[in-house]
Amino acid sequence: LQAAFAVNREVISLYWHIGQEIVQLQTETAWGSKLIDRLSEDLKNSFPETHGFSKTNLKYMRILAHLYPDGIGQQAVDQLPWGHITLLIRIRKMEERHWYVYQCLEHGWSRDVLEKQIRSGLYNRQAISNNKATNFLKKLPSPQSQLAHDLIKNPYNFDCLGLHDEAQEREI
Repeated sequence: LQAAFAVNREVISLYWHIGQEIVQLQTETAWGSKLIDRLSEDLKNSFPETHGFSKTNLKYMRILAHLYPDGIGQQAVDQLPWGHITLLIRIRKMEERHWYVYQCLEHGWSRDVLEKQIRSGLYNRQAISNNKATNFLKKLPSPQSQLAHDLIKNPYNFDCLGLHDEAQEREI
């Protein structure tokens, strides 16, 4: 398992470095030069036994490099598999993205679980609600005050009722 984690960190580090190279090359080349298309073909031809050099994957590598311009060696994200990272880099807000990274590491979420949690807006229901202050404890009589307070903090999922945030779905 430790060997697998070490290999994964190296793969993610390689992908970050490729992303950095793409960012650098794109500043030096003209728009419309099809840099990513050419690089994808070159990498596939140079390393035919290696997977992961599709145009889409190279674009994800570039995005990863943009999101972590100072490197990922000390970031928790380098402990996750690439499939998780491709989901996480779609989240625009850094704080939200980092929250999901730590939840994946803490709970051992698979890629499918992570995708479900993102789509269901777990961050908005759980992380943000923990920071919201309510006046339930002051204004409602006990024991209803504690019950109301706990109900607000509990991460209910109202998908079965069709009460989901369309803006959240567009972000993914």
